[in-house]
Amino acid sequence: MKKSALVITVVLIVASQLSWGQIRKRDSIYRHPERLGIHWIQTDEANNLLPWPSANLGQSYDYVLRLVWNKWNSISEVQPGVKYYMAHRTMPWTETFYGNMWNGPDDGIGGDQIQMCLSSWAKFYAYTGDRSVVDNMVYMADFYLERGLSKPKCKWPNLPYPWNSKRTPGFRYDGDLRHGVGVTQLDKAGDLGYQLINLYKITGTRKYLDAAIKIADVLAEHTTDGDINNSPLPYKVNTETGKIIWSYTGNWTWTVEMFDELVKMNVGQTDKYKKAADIFVKWLKDVPIRHNKYGPFFEDIDIWSDAGINAGRLAYYILNHPDRWGDAWKEDSRKCLDWMVQELGNHNWEKYGVVVTNEQTAYRYEGNSHSSRHASIELLYSQKTADWPRKANSIRELSWATYSVDYDGRNEYPGDPVDEEIWFTDGYGDYVEHYLNAMAVLPNELATDDGNHLLHSTSVIKEIKYEKNKIRYVTFDKSSTELLRLVSKPLEVTAGDGLAEVESLDKDGWTWKALSKGGILELRHSKSSECVISISAAK
Repeated sequence: MKKSALVITVVLIVASQLSWGQIRKRDSIYRHPERLGIHWIQTDEANNLLPWPSANLGQSYDYVLRLVWNKWNSISEVQPGVKYYMAHRTMPWTETFYGNMWNGPDDGIGGDQIQMCLSSWAKFYAYTGDRSVVDNMVYMADFYLERGLSKPKCKWPNLPYPWNSKRTPGFRYDGDLRHGVGVTQLDKAGDLGYQLINLYKITGTRKYLDAAIKIADVLAEHTTDGDINNSPLPYKVNTETGKIIWSYTGNWTWTVEMFDELVKMNVGQTDKYKKAADIFVKWLKDVPIRHNKYGPFFEDIDIWSDAGINAGRLAYYILNHPDRWGDAWKEDSRKCLDWMVQELGNHNWEKYGVVVTNEQTAYRYEGNSHSSRHASIELLYSQKTADWPRKANSIRELSWATYSVDYDGRNEYPGDPVDEEIWFTDGYGDYVEHYLNAMAVLPNELATDDGNHLLHSTSVIKEIKYEKNKIRYVTFDKSSTELLRLVSKPLEVTAGDGLAEVESLDKDGWTWKALSKGGILELRHSKSSECVISISAAK
């Protein structure tokens, strides 16, 4: 733990022992006699919410993310080689993990549990340089691929099952929470395919790419045009019989990313992938965008429910691929976000200057991952459009979601009246990356100023090492741009050969924006994937 983080923790623990009969002012922070999660609410003098544990946004976000990762990385096994989160979807109240393979009949992993962790951990690795993050990605992917795919002779072969039930001999994933053994969620299969491509790019291990190709082959083969009641692929099917269980979901952007990446890499049946991706993009424009039909996503809900994650992921895809989307990118991404604000906006905490985001229409409860996701995408929209009216609320949404993290890194829905723990998806995998995405948009305000961090790259980061006066990293693609928050201006930047400091990144080179402490480095390179940034000690 960093020294600054330790000091923050000690101060907050001491403060928590004070009498809370009235609002208290300490160091320009107003602490209130009301809790959000386990923590006392703190605001500025205008009564606008500040993050936990301090008023410093960047340091608080950095501290919370490290707590969350350390908690995840410390979770133990329930059987030899089986981490608790490979068998369960929620953290237990009492952490007696070993031997507790099953909590009850309604347990097992979440449908996107592995996929979300792979997505967040890839960005967190680039941010920290901690190789144990990649080791964890490899562990989860290997475990899942060895135990979770439908058989090659099935009508829907080589696809991951999103659930592990007690009815299987040994340990295997075998079906769906609501619809039983043999049923899979096709959108989650596409999600896994996309994340396996990125894991291949990090590790160079071919089996991840091969697994993604097999998933893409099956999904592309079955893709149809779709309509208002049927997405181009069904939401849920029985892999063995081929029976369609549920015909519609709006969660297809990671599947499109999977197809597009394989086409870009020129592997597999690229003509079929391109055709399938084009069908999905057209359908996403024609149905979810036009009709605000964004459900379902969550496998424990067996009624129709529009989900903020589907609308948010669609807005995120559009904003990151405006050329792919077309002229309506600004209008359509705004429509997704406006739907989230209007349909899922939660005003319970508005007295503290923040409107947060509910999970879905069937469960209108404010969530930490859902609020932080919405906030990060709103900031991305503002960056892309130079329109910033929602900036203040977005930052407060991110700050609101920090209160979900306990001192030991345990994460839970703040104030959830239900006597159960948060899903591993919401508290861990579908949490971390939203802060990193937000830092990449506002590195001057949201990234910590007491360390060096890579915040964004247009390519996957294969390796990165943060040394005392150097940062060394390798991108998957030779042509890429990166953004870093540094403690001081670089002395030299190389990507194969030396890069020159330039006014703008319309060619290879680097730019520097000085801040009151350190600054922001952006670089562009096209001749080498190996980059070295030489820096001096912080002044």
